[in-house]
Amino acid sequence: MGFKVFRTAFGFAYMSSGVFGAAFGPENPLSTIFGAYEAYARLFLITIGVMMIFNIHARAAALGASIFFLAFAVKYNIYSLNYFIYLGGALALFFGAAIYFLLEGPGEYSFEKKAQNMISWRQGRKSH
Repeated sequence: MGFKVFRTAFGFAYMSSGVFGAAFGPENPLSTIFGAYEAYARLFLITIGVMMIFNIHARAAALGASIFFLAFAVKYNIYSLNYFIYLGGALALFFGAAIYFLLEGPGEYSFEKKAQNMISWRQGRKSH
């Protein structure tokens, strides 16, 4: 239960960053980081937020969040340490999702579930 709450809260944080056009707070507008590509950055943040909230390839979304944080850190240098919790959360989601997968099984829309379905489908065809 706790992992689902963490994943959902973290997803809403990234989604709200995309909706409001600011990275991790109003003092960091996306336009200063990405310039003319701000709209793409906003769409990216909203997408990874939704992916985390609904557990659709959450590990890939966490990887995207880590990459976004690195782009943020390149622009803001030492100031980015104030928001280091977001990188830690992304890494916890990435590695925690792997552990959660081992304990609970794959989510409904996860890559692992699709791979399992594909393998069982192919094995079923070979037996005929």
